[in-house]
Amino acid sequence: MKKLVCVLFSLILLVAGLSGCMTKIDEDDIGKGNEGFVGEIGSGDLPSDFAGELSVACTNADSERAAMEAFIESFNKKYPNIIVTPTYLEAGTYISRIANVARAASSLGRHDEMYDVFWLAQDYVNGLYEIDACQPLDEVIEADDEVSKEDFVDLSVEVSQVNGKMYMMPRDYNQVVMYYNKDIFEAAGVAEPYDGMPGDEFVDMLAQLRANLANSTATNEYGLKYSDMPFLIDGNVCWDSFCWPLLKNFGAQIVDEEGEVVFDSEETRECISFWKNLIDEGYACTVSTGKSAGGAQFMLQNAAILFQSRASLSNILNRVPEDEIYGVPNLGVVSVPNFSGGDYAVGGGASGYSIYPHTSNAKEAWAFVKHIVSVEGQNAYAATGNGVPVLKSLLEEDSAVWITWAEENIDPNFNHDAFVYEMDSVTSTREFFAFIPVAAQNSVVACIDEAFTNAIAQLTQSGFDQMIREAAARMSIYIAQNS
Repeated sequence: MKKLVCVLFSLILLVAGLSGCMTKIDEDDIGKGNEGFVGEIGSGDLPSDFAGELSVACTNADSERAAMEAFIESFNKKYPNIIVTPTYLEAGTYISRIANVARAASSLGRHDEMYDVFWLAQDYVNGLYEIDACQPLDEVIEADDEVSKEDFVDLSVEVSQVNGKMYMMPRDYNQVVMYYNKDIFEAAGVAEPYDGMPGDEFVDMLAQLRANLANSTATNEYGLKYSDMPFLIDGNVCWDSFCWPLLKNFGAQIVDEEGEVVFDSEETRECISFWKNLIDEGYACTVSTGKSAGGAQFMLQNAAILFQSRASLSNILNRVPEDEIYGVPNLGVVSVPNFSGGDYAVGGGASGYSIYPHTSNAKEAWAFVKHIVSVEGQNAYAATGNGVPVLKSLLEEDSAVWITWAEENIDPNFNHDAFVYEMDSVTSTREFFAFIPVAAQNSVVACIDEAFTNAIAQLTQSGFDQMIREAAARMSIYIAQNS
């Protein structure tokens, strides 16, 4: 059986990839990019017969490759004489490769060895900003009448920025949702979940699933009994787009507005205890399983629920029976439950593309990145099945491809609302990043991951409390060191 590709990347890879042998550039130069970039681009659209070349990079994950191919094909309909050369890098080492190539190109002055345009997720913006690998885009956007940040979903702009400047052109709007396998619910005789489901009903639903499946002989397409599933919920609780909103839903905070760490709180304990109980009851996978293979069991029809975003949809649906890959064809989706019953919070953000500041193909690079956020580019990407548009104008347009594709390929009644449910309640790590130094932000997020991982593994209350205290103490150290 071919190995299924998982689209989740651990933040640990980012920390490792951007440290080590590379040294930081002078702090006075961080984030400036190429200050003459707007002049290099000039004004107005390129003529349709403009001839040029462009190198682009993304991971070799099936979903990212499909996205890049869709963008290139639609871009070349407009600019057939711009030769776009894609490079697909191994997903597990992708961000470290991009960082190393960018750093070497800048330090040696061999800028043509760096990709002109490259994919990145919101988690990676800060680290690449610190090594000056991304061109700030605000002045470019302001100089181009065809592009406005006002056209984009607000949160996608927020997560693309560092210190108020945009370093990534957002490609999509990613709000975390709850996918579920309808076949498993049917086999258990349990009612399907719904948007806005309260946390207590969610837990009751899990208990009913487990009890009813224990007496079921139904199997998945691989011949495995649903009663033998190791857990019901697959996924990565240490994914910052999930664990931070989960904490906020329970009323926990990381720092206050003065930048003082307030993570060690009863609200934090209540939140992590909630998830620990799901693991202890056998409902959710362990943290280690989630970090290394989040989503794989769901895609193998061996878990009932997955918390992910639209960006992973093609992986979930991937169906190649001759290779014994069946995906989850009978797929349902609803909003993330209100676990605590308090103020609703759900994770969201964006991935997108950055431009290398010292590219010699500035005109082509800007034309390509601008095409990504055009209606044509957004619809071309949506035709891959992945991604909710970053353009506000397409979110509620019934004829938008992201809606029609799902109705035609999954279910005529597919729940589009789940991907934009309670958008005013969507949050990201940028909410508390505003109060801590940029250089400390990745380390603080790593401490949140450690708190969940270590506290969940504890067998005693004292050990549980100690893990949270230690994580909070490390946060304070990182913030103090970088203030």
